[in-house]
Parts: sequence; C-alpha cells; structure tokens
Amino acid sequence: MPHRQTVPLASPKGGTVLGVMQQYNERAISRRTITAVLVGLVLFNVGVLAQAPKKPSPQPAIGQDIESVIKRLIASGATLPKSEFETTEQYGKRMSLSLDRSQLLFLLPLGEEDADVVRLKYDADNQLMTAEVWGVTNWLMDLERDDKEKRAYFQVKVKERLLSSRQYVGSNAFGVNKSIAFKEYDEFGLALDNNGILSQEHPTFTWTMTADEARLLKPFLRVAVRCVQNAGGIYRDDTHGKPSIDWPKEFVTHLYYLPVLAEEVWILDSRSGKLVKKFDSDSR
Repeated sequence: MPHRQTVPLASPKGGTVLGVMQQYNERAISRRTITAVLVGLVLFNVGVLAQAPKKPSPQPAIGQDIESVIKRLIASGATLPKSEFETTEQYGKRMSLSLDRSQLLFLLPLGEEDADVVRLKYDADNQLMTAEVWGVTNWLMDLERDDKEKRAYFQVKVKERLLSSRQYVGSNAFGVNKSIAFKEYDEFGLALDNNGILSQEHPTFTWTMTADEARLLKPFLRVAVRCVQNAGGIYRDDTHGKPSIDWPKEFVTHLYYLPVLAEEVWILDSRSGKLVKKFDSDSR
C-alpha cells in the first residue's frame, strides 16, 4: 500500500488546519487535466467539422456573350433599315461603320438536347475524339437584302433565352379541346457565309487522344468559333410553330443572327480555358 502523506493546508477562515491526502489531490488534478484535454480535443474536432466546405472555383468566362454583342449593335442604331431620307452612299457608310473588325469568340451549346448544337464522341479503337457541329444548317431565313452576294448560306445557333411560357386550352374545327404548352424565345446565332470553316452542313472535327485523356477531358470539352463580323447590321426574323392535336405545343422565336466569317474552331477545356486543339482552313 503506497505511503500517504498528510499535507496541512491553511483554512481560508484561518485557525483551523485541514488535512488533505496528497496522493488523492494529485490524482484529482491529473483527472481534471485529462478531462480538460479531452474536452479541448472534442471542441477542436467539432470546430474542424463545422467549417464550411470549400466551394469549387468558378469556371473562367470564355469568349463573348453573343446576346450582348447583338444588343449593342441594335442599341447603336446600326441595324436600322435604310431611311427614305438617307442616300445609298450614306446607308453604306453607316453599315461599314457598324462593322466590328475585332476578333470574336463564341462558345457553342453542347449536349444531346434539341437546344444544343455540338456532340462529342470518342472512338476507343482508333483513339479519336470527334466534335460534330450538327447544329450548322442551311440558311433558313427568307430575308431580302440588297447585298445578296454577301448573304449567309449557313447558320448556327449560339444562345437561346426563354422569355415566357404558359398553358392554355385550344380547340380545332371539330370542337376537340387540347391543353397547349406555349413558349416564347429569343434566339441568337451566327449567319455564316460560304467561305468559313463551318460553311457546310454538320461539319465534324477529329483529333487523336488516348482513352485515358478522353475519359478525363470529355466532360469538360467545349467547342468555340473564332470569327469576324463581315457585314453590317444583323439578320432579323420571327418563326411560329403552330400547335396541333398530335403536337400540342406552340413556339414563337425571335431570331437575331450576326453575319460573320468563321475562321477557326477551338476545342477548349472549360475548367481553365486552355486550348486543347485548334482547326483552321489549312488543318482540316
């Protein structure tokens, strides 16, 4: 049995001596110290767990916003038609002044949905990645322009904005009622002349890539078009998709298309904006 030593301690009231066993006192202090350390560790862990997780870094903005580019042109008056009080020379000068000769870069929508225009496919056997710009179509707008030799031959949609949507009940000549889904859009795109890199229906771009690279990169690959405006003003039109019993959907789309010469197609890593592959008329 360990030796117990009695240590006299002065009473706070004085005159009386309290006998406290030193061994017990040391053990009590040790227990309090251990308890305090454990509580501190628990509080530290709770503090660590309570810290908010780090938010992923935002993806860098790549290129220009086509809606902003076109709306700036509209606001400047560059898209106004020729006035009866304006000579042909004055009109031509106004159109030439509206041309932005700087390089433009626009990302194309990516995915399998109807609103997207690019599809990416990988061929593991041949180790080839393909970007199919299936959204490039023959020119659909029927517009009269004085400079017909410069008119666009192809078009590609770049951006679509939903303006409004609602449901209503429609009926046909036989009195059949049907719930109709109505949607109204603004659509912004590129009017392509016959000399650019995209000037063919559904152009494709293929490059070599290992399977490991493709597996890591494909979810983040984006396709961009580098181009220059090659005519003044914009192409403007409206389309109306009428509903039917078999197709109970109605669409109104306001089209705004910028006339450009597409010079290059860039394949980019959307996480960093890094250029993965570049195509021009010489590298096709």
